[in-house]
Amino acid sequence: MKTSVLRLEKFWLGMKSILKSQRKIKLNFSKWKSILNSFQVLYKRKFQKRQSCSRIIQSLWRGFQARRQYVTIRNSVLFMQNKRRSQLQRRYYLKLMKSVIVIQNQFRKKLQKVLFYFVLKISAISISFSNLESRNSEKEKNT
Repeated sequence: MKTSVLRLEKFWLGMKSILKSQRKIKLNFSKWKSILNSFQVLYKRKFQKRQSCSRIIQSLWRGFQARRQYVTIRNSVLFMQNKRRSQLQRRYYLKLMKSVIVIQNQFRKKLQKVLFYFVLKISAISISFSNLESRNSEKEKNT
């Protein structure tokens, strides 16, 4: 029993000392309150400064990425526009060449027709001329 009583006494003594130290801390805390507040303010300022610096760094990084992305998009758009323009020009050129070929064919066809009729007329004239000659020669023989 004596041991349990001694233990209880030690426990209570320890509790009293803890309570006393807490009272002292409470009393001293009021003195340190202004110091802790100033530390809080300094820490907040430092934290805000870090935050603002990190915001600046992040905004610069995002701007760099956006500019790089803009350049790649612009180059790809220019490439696609160039390809499309060349496609359209090629299509226009092929259409133009088809129409030129049709016009040339029609012109050659007309020219061949004209030449054919010219040759027919010449051959008809030469045939008629040869017929006239043969008739004239027959008439001369008969006379």
